[in-house]
Amino acid sequence: MDNRNDIYTIAYNDLFTYQGREEFAKSLARLSSDELREVLLDQHSLHHDNLVHMLRHVQRIAATQPNPFNFIRQQIQEILAFDSFEGSYIDAPPNTQKLFLLVLLKHNASRRKQILENQAYIDSANLSTILTHLIETWPHLYSHLPNYTITLNNVLNLKETLIPVPSEHSQEQSSDSLVRMPETISSNKDKLFADIITFEFITSPWIAPQGTTYQYESITQWLHDSPTDPLNRSPLNHADLIQNKLYSSLVQCLFDAKNTLRKFMDPELVYQTLCCPLSGERLKDPVVAEDGVTYERAYLEAYLSAHDFFTPCHVLQQKPLYTNRFLTSLYEQTRLDLLLDEYAAAKLPLAKENAHLIKPLRDYLGIRAGEGHFAGWSFGYNKWDKMISSVHLIHALSGTLSPQTFFGRYPYEVKVLKQGRLKTAAQPALNHLESNLMK
Repeated sequence: MDNRNDIYTIAYNDLFTYQGREEFAKSLARLSSDELREVLLDQHSLHHDNLVHMLRHVQRIAATQPNPFNFIRQQIQEILAFDSFEGSYIDAPPNTQKLFLLVLLKHNASRRKQILENQAYIDSANLSTILTHLIETWPHLYSHLPNYTITLNNVLNLKETLIPVPSEHSQEQSSDSLVRMPETISSNKDKLFADIITFEFITSPWIAPQGTTYQYESITQWLHDSPTDPLNRSPLNHADLIQNKLYSSLVQCLFDAKNTLRKFMDPELVYQTLCCPLSGERLKDPVVAEDGVTYERAYLEAYLSAHDFFTPCHVLQQKPLYTNRFLTSLYEQTRLDLLLDEYAAAKLPLAKENAHLIKPLRDYLGIRAGEGHFAGWSFGYNKWDKMISSVHLIHALSGTLSPQTFFGRYPYEVKVLKQGRLKTAAQPALNHLESNLMK
């Protein structure tokens, strides 16, 4: 691999030996920053996991050879971060916009369409800005890329078919999906969403190790004056803080742009916001990882042990998991958890019908959740394999996955479900789904 063209032709995941990946990484180190970005984007377009696995290898090399591998690591992390980019394009700084467009052009058609639709939903002006940047502002950066013309057509077509989103007022008056904001939230909002240092509304939430969420500016000023936790006076440094992304997401659900509590709430949106990204179920024991995302503790611990302690957002987890006390306090003071559970039960009547099949699986998950990091290995499958396979089966029994989708998308999980003690809990459910598949 002595030149750049050779690198373009090799998919990182096709290199099965350590020596092959070492050679690939060394070739990356010889590239200019622009060439490196182009190669990484090409690898990303071939398959997302190419960069995921490459990041793990590069981080290990960077521990002994920080230059230039720390820079390569940073470039990979930036590209991976855009897989979950949820911000508004028009509000992003120019460098972020440029990277956004590069990643957009490298995606396949379906993913590109999904990203553009999300930007249109956030603000329809995003599409016009994207179009202007591609055609007028930075055409020299993108016009040579293969998907340039196709992407322009994607944006134009979406702009033509875009239906204006009703105003919040009209939505509140007409949508059957909205419910009146619970009084328990209205009466407790000042206590739940205020910074305990300044007593002002938190707009930039960061969580400390003991679980309290602070306004970023107030906690950094506090630490400048006294490097201790404001609540218990234990030692606390700026590096200990982690962004609390769930807080920001929930604020968007419950408050308007002026941080005024809405009169109505979308229970579907709130439920999805308060679901664990790994299990797809409402958070009950919420912990914040170093990527700023809140997960269910048991699922995250199992995931980390099976993925070299990298989070699902590809960040190495080195700190302890922080309990998200904002969410536990929200449940305790508003009983929002009960309202959401009632909503989920009404939305998924199939879950009630199949409760006798789901209960053994939940009992099994309860046993797995109580085990240590490396407990539960059998037949070559680890704890995470068995937990996530059980979750997918529960989703199929609840109706959020069709039997066709379950068996078609998760053949590996079906194998896991038929092994060891898990088979006792899972086999009746698998038989039930297979019988429905035959109808």
